[in-house]
Amino acid sequence: TTLSKMALLPHACHITILFVTLAHITNGLQQYDIHVTKEEPHTNDFIVDADRNRISFAANKLKESFDIDIAVYYPKDNMNKSSTTVVEMQLLNNCNTAHGITHTEGYLIELDSTLDFVGKIYVRACGSVGLMYGTLRLAELMTHTRITNTSIVNTEELLKETSRHLPVKVSAPRMLLRGLKMNVPLDARTPSYGDCGYSAQHNIPVMWNMSFWSKYLDSMASNHYNLLSLWSLDPWPSIVDFGTNGRFANMSLNDVTRSNIDWVQYNKIYNDKNMVTQEVLDNLQTLKNLTISDKIQFWQNVMEYANNRGIQVMIVTWNIFVFPILNNATVNGVNMSQQNNNTVDWVRLAINKTLDTYPLLAGIGTDPGENMENGDGAYSREEWIYRTYGAGLTDAMSGGNRTSPILLIRKNNANLDKIVDLFSNLLQKGVKFYVGAKYAHNAHMFGSTNPPYARESVIPSLPSQVKALWCLRNDDIFNFRWGYPSYAKEYYNNMPMNVTAGIHIGADGYVFAETWADRNGQQLEIEKHWYNFMIWGRYAYVSNISDDDWKQQLTLRFIEIADNSSSIDTLYTVWNNASLVVPIVNIMVVGGWINDFQWNPEGCFSKTGFTTVVDFISAMPVPENNITSIQDYAIANVTNKPLPPSAITPLVQVKRLSEIATIVEQGVLELISQTTTIRAELNATLGDLLIFAKLGRYYADKIMGAVNLAIAKELHSAHRPYKDIQNSAVLHLQNASASWNQYTLLASAAYVYPQLLGRVGLMDIIAFKQNVNDDISLARNYLP
Repeated sequence: TTLSKMALLPHACHITILFVTLAHITNGLQQYDIHVTKEEPHTNDFIVDADRNRISFAANKLKESFDIDIAVYYPKDNMNKSSTTVVEMQLLNNCNTAHGITHTEGYLIELDSTLDFVGKIYVRACGSVGLMYGTLRLAELMTHTRITNTSIVNTEELLKETSRHLPVKVSAPRMLLRGLKMNVPLDARTPSYGDCGYSAQHNIPVMWNMSFWSKYLDSMASNHYNLLSLWSLDPWPSIVDFGTNGRFANMSLNDVTRSNIDWVQYNKIYNDKNMVTQEVLDNLQTLKNLTISDKIQFWQNVMEYANNRGIQVMIVTWNIFVFPILNNATVNGVNMSQQNNNTVDWVRLAINKTLDTYPLLAGIGTDPGENMENGDGAYSREEWIYRTYGAGLTDAMSGGNRTSPILLIRKNNANLDKIVDLFSNLLQKGVKFYVGAKYAHNAHMFGSTNPPYARESVIPSLPSQVKALWCLRNDDIFNFRWGYPSYAKEYYNNMPMNVTAGIHIGADGYVFAETWADRNGQQLEIEKHWYNFMIWGRYAYVSNISDDDWKQQLTLRFIEIADNSSSIDTLYTVWNNASLVVPIVNIMVVGGWINDFQWNPEGCFSKTGFTTVVDFISAMPVPENNITSIQDYAIANVTNKPLPPSAITPLVQVKRLSEIATIVEQGVLELISQTTTIRAELNATLGDLLIFAKLGRYYADKIMGAVNLAIAKELHSAHRPYKDIQNSAVLHLQNASASWNQYTLLASAAYVYPQLLGRVGLMDIIAFKQNVNDDISLARNYLP
């Protein structure tokens, strides 16, 4: 039976794919055959199309791992075992077998050396997702073996050398849900949060491009993500057909539009209640001609493709935002009033229709906070959510097609016990309920690996037996390639897994879909930032990934240095260090600047403007991480007050930043000198790491300038000499200005500036040179 006919397989089956080396076999999936045996009957209901597609996706990746043709033989008993080496993919009878695989997303790769030749490599799993993950991992192992062992001349040697790294086993994934969060800019008329930025505007047509989604979802699957949460203020008119008759007729939108307004000016005045103004509607440009039926078919295709990669899709909203958002106008009786029963009925219908229209949609999420008021009775936050989302879920489940949808309710302003009580009937019917919350209480996942917010403010309020789906917000690093595995490992190790359902990672001020500011051309953000996405995805899947495993990934990616282990070691060290710059700075300041609009480290600015050296003096570090604030350090220095032995002072952080910059600068130069030919991606990566180094030098001197200025102020208040320390602050800020100039020179050579960011505003690092120099004047005149 060929893969294209796999849906015809018996309901009880055992699937075995045998790969052998043959000459002159045509490339392509049509050459894969499936062997069905009765040795270990598969007791699941049947092998569905999604299983078939997951298996074929992984099989094709394995085929692409080396330049040989692959075929599949059956029955295996008739194979000529002496002629070739074999890789066998086995979908096992069930979990909890002797193979030690306890979850459908786990896998085992092992060698059977009992044959009279090198042996057979097995990939075993009790679910098609696990089989896909295991086969993809084997493809990486085989590719790495081939690259790093140039003496290998045939497949038998390749399999023999690969087998040295076996067995590899994942009994069960570390986290149940491992996701990416994306604020989807569907249309100017149905925006997401933070759409008034260049990345969102660029990506409106990308959201309606199946080629984008197929590549994006392939990459997600390769890095073991299994959840995609799509966030929008009011997506329903762009994805649901409300018809042309009835109470809520003509509330669906045809076509895809973008507004050609001055987004820089609009960014200054927008808020979540005026995302669509008359100016926006008066300047619409049609990007794609699509009927609402076309749109529905498109998103059904996206969800089917995601399912074929083992990825669940959710839609998450904020409240109360409804169509049309324009000036809170009323259409068909619907507006943004919390007391409007027409709005309640329309949202309920939208939820029901969405779940009915998209059978593969895993669930719905919402937020009882952004545009809602406290109230009592039927119009309280919790009652409103139940009368809309709860009733819509009930309607959808009443037909019997929905048995266990996911319901995500964000903690934001919600009484969670009341939510659980209201939704208890749905929970009893199988609804999977999770609480959504920012793990770090802010938009800055790159700060502390042990943020206190979750354990202090979320976990104590979790209802019994309810787990959290943590949102990890990256509103810090948009442009530059981050990559430090140990940071993510420590971050997850500190996460309370007993109350964790999983994570989803994303931004509000940036859309990680397709790049727009890279001077080297457009590509998928998930491909550009491949290492970043891989690190967070794979550590969410399994905890025991070694340094050598990560170096293996660098070898696979950068072929020009693959044969030089010293260069791989250097790149690994340099990338680790460069990626610490932003966390070291952030942990010192985001204790107070918790929101996405309050701080951006790439530009050293906030929604209100450039962040000055005086602002740094009053900045608060992340609590409970032993970080001493600049102000507290200055007071202790002047008063001779001892700090706790565990205190990490600003001077320690400054030293770390300076040492990191030196390591990165020297390492980049070493790599350049050792590499004969540097391809575009390695060149861009080294450029980003050097940019991090210059940014680190800037912040080292800025922090030191702030420290000295704070000390000078304390000395002045104590009527003690202060001019020398004030002059030292000026000198450090002059050095900071020189580093900023180097930073902008490198960054602007690689990226287009200014960049309008959805939440924090216009980042113009070149124009900020004046602000950087103003810090020098500010320090000179700070004290009389």
